Amino acid sequence: MIKTQQILAPVVASLALLPITMAFAETQPATIAIPGITIRAGSASMGVADTVIFDVSGNDAASNSPVVSTNPINGGVANFTVQFVMETRKPPANGVGRFFGDSSQPLSCLSPTSCGTTTIPFDTISWITRDNDMMELASAFSGAGNQLLHTQTENLLTPALGTRVTDYVEFTFSNSELRPAGTYRGRVNFTGTYP
Repeated sequence: MIKTQQILAPVVASLALLPITMAFAETQPATIAIPGITIRAGSASMGVADTVIFDVSGNDAASNSPVVSTNPINGGVANFTVQFVMETRKPPANGVGRFFGDSSQPLSCLSPTSCGTTTIPFDTISWITRDNDMMELASAFSGAGNQLLHTQTENLLTPALGTRVTDYVEFTFSNSELRPAGTYRGRVNFTGTYP
C-alpha cells in the first residue's frame, strides 16, 4: 500500500502478494512430488493476500526520498517484510525452474474520488533481498506481465533431491512524482514454471 500526501491530504496505496503454499526453512534440499514446483510469496496462510504498505505523508510527497515498507508480514524478518519460497523437484537434464512476476496492471486510486483515474505504475516499486537467493534477477518491477525474477536448477549438494530456496525482500517506493492525494491499490501475481 502506498500512502502519499499533498499538503496533509493522505494518499495510500498497496501491493498485494498472493500466497501459494506453506512456509519452509532456508535454502536446503527438499523432496517433493509431481508436478515438481511449489512457490509462495508472503505469509503461509492459504487464501491470504498480504499487503505491503508504503506511507508517504505531507512534505515527503514527491521528494525523491524513497519510502521503505516496514509493515510486518507473517514470515518476514525485520525490514525484510516479505518471504518468498520456491521448491522444485529434481529437474530433468538441463531443466530450470523459473519464477515470474506480473505487474502489468498499475496501482489504481480507490479513494477519495478527487484522485479519479490516477494510477501508479509498478516500476516505482523496487526491492533488495536479504540473501540474494530469490528475486535476484531484477531489483524493481518492470510493469510487464512476465518478468523473470528467479531461476532455479539442480541441487548441486544433493543432486537426487529437489531444491528449496527461501529469501526475504524489503520493498521500496520511489516517491519521485507528485500524484493526487488518495489511496492506491494494486496486485502483483507470481507464477512458476518447471520442465
